[in-house]
Amino acid sequence: MDIRTISVPLTCEAAAYADGDLIGGKITIPFAVLHPGAGGIIRRVVLACKSSQTTALDIVFFNGDPSSTTFTENGAIAIATADVAKIVGGFNVAATTGWIDVGTPSFAQSPANGIAFPFYIPNGTSLYAAIISRGAPTFAATTDLTLNLGIES
Repeated sequence: MDIRTISVPLTCEAAAYADGDLIGGKITIPFAVLHPGAGGIIRRVVLACKSSQTTALDIVFFNGDPSSTTFTENGAIAIATADVAKIVGGFNVAATTGWIDVGTPSFAQSPANGIAFPFYIPNGTSLYAAIISRGAPTFAATTDLTLNLGIES
């Protein structure tokens, strides 16, 4: 199996967020698998940010459109019970130590020893994700964030 990298530019608000707020809206990760009814393994997650960040985050992945949940950018998120079965995994970016400072930009990544979130997409080829703030980050521009995934399929 090969590991493909999928990059998804996100749109966020250049404003303050609060603990529990959704960052980047409902994220669609297109072509996570190459044909419907297939599966794979999320092996790597990198959240690249053009501004310096140190706020804790949670990133949650779904194997189908979590359409029962309301996704309001920079608003409180509550995953609907009808969408819980679609969760395939997630990870926490720790405050300060979870972010790597590379000057003004910063990035957060999955653990160095890797992750393995197996998934199966019953319909379509897209995964979905939600990034949840666990503090009060402020982004410098609406184009600050890019989600990069390494997917084995």
